[in-house]
Amino acid sequence: MDHNNEFASPADSSSLADYVYRKLIYQAGVDFESRPMLIFAACNLPDPKVISYNHIFELVVGRLDEYCECDYTVVFFASEATHQPGWRWMIDAYRRLDYKYKKNLKALYVVHPYWWTKLLFNIMGRIISPKFFRKIVWVETLSQLSTLVPIDQIDIPDKVRAFDVSLESMDASKRIRPVINPEDHPRQHHCPNSNNGEAENRVFGTSVYRLMRQETGTVRLHSVVVHLIRSIFHRGLRYEGIFRRSPSSVQLKESRKQYNRGVMVDMSDKSINLPAVLLKLLFNELSQPMF
Repeated sequence: MDHNNEFASPADSSSLADYVYRKLIYQAGVDFESRPMLIFAACNLPDPKVISYNHIFELVVGRLDEYCECDYTVVFFASEATHQPGWRWMIDAYRRLDYKYKKNLKALYVVHPYWWTKLLFNIMGRIISPKFFRKIVWVETLSQLSTLVPIDQIDIPDKVRAFDVSLESMDASKRIRPVINPEDHPRQHHCPNSNNGEAENRVFGTSVYRLMRQETGTVRLHSVVVHLIRSIFHRGLRYEGIFRRSPSSVQLKESRKQYNRGVMVDMSDKSINLPAVLLKLLFNELSQPMF
């Protein structure tokens, strides 16, 4: 399909903006730490001879403005790009990005990276900003991506899926598979028939009926929900934006494991963002949507 046919003319800003926000850069739910995910699909880049990439850059920045005040992640599908900007334009565009867009970007997942993609990001990361380079995660296949973010929330372009099928059909010995820690993403690896104590006490990934138990004709919130709400009430009311920031990933994973084992975590000496994000995760990881 010729993407340029979707625009009435190169000067038709409304149709271009609609295309960019539907096909090129768009939100896809939240990641495992309840941060918004932005998707960038290089396969949908239009012909730079027809559409000015400077205009596209302005539209992309406009979309980033909606998320850059909070922590967010970006998934960049690099494969099957018929058109792509030049190196100089990419480096210049990166330099034009204000610090606020880079500060709260917590991870950039580059899916199906070509050699030139890695080289370009290496140049941008190591020479221009080493701190930015540390946020880049190379992802070889969609299977690997599913261990890093909730892939079922992402509208993946058909071209990217087809390319991934060709990769997955290759000899598995030629690909490097990540080591997966089952504790990192309990929704994917939890076995409901497990008899261990953690399975019996699990609250993350459980049903809404377990979070709101009915006892003697009344509905009572689960003790973990009450504990998190009290922690926020006692310490969080004097802080602004506690649901927008992410706590330490180590603290987040450890606290989630403790709550799943029935242990109430002492929040008095921890970041106020920790109970706030844990409360979001409780609802985000429900086995069935609340609504």
